[in-house]
Amino acid sequence: MGQLVSIASGRKEGQLPRDTEKNSREQVNAISMPSSAKFLKEVLSTKRKWEGGETVKFNEECSAILQNKLPPKLKDPWSFSIPYTIGNIDFDKVLCDLGANVNLMPYSIFKRLGMHELTPSIITLQLADRSIKYPRGIVEDMLVKVGKFIIPVDFIVLDMEEDKNMPLILGRPFLATSNESWKNSQNKKLP
Repeated sequence: MGQLVSIASGRKEGQLPRDTEKNSREQVNAISMPSSAKFLKEVLSTKRKWEGGETVKFNEECSAILQNKLPPKLKDPWSFSIPYTIGNIDFDKVLCDLGANVNLMPYSIFKRLGMHELTPSIITLQLADRSIKYPRGIVEDMLVKVGKFIIPVDFIVLDMEEDKNMPLILGRPFLATSNESWKNSQNKKLP
């Protein structure tokens, strides 16, 4: 510590050193750990045996982990699936993802629907794994049937592997459009 003070005091305020200075902490090779954390690590890794008279108090989170009283994992509240029809193809489950800003369709489904034209696009998509995808194009105003409603949907068509369980991903644009269709069918005034 004394070395740092002497180095800092020899320099004028607001100036950088003329030569490179040796790292004064270069020799420090130790990591300090609180004794309670060290004890907990020893107990949990079974390096230390329980002795009769010892009592250790854990907070609620540690107790839950040790007693396997963790709450059950719930389904993602931001996504759900619905049945859906495009043209003459019925999809049992289509993923509706409230976290998605776009509607996605694999190129294989686009071909199966007998579609031929895509609107060129300069969009780039960054996926959850941070990979970048460049779509083949966009299908605009594709009519899809959900229940008794027929809704125009814009899809971004990607070269991606088709998921057999949920082949399409519908995002917030679809949900907003379908919500408006439902409001109109109920003869409610739109806000």
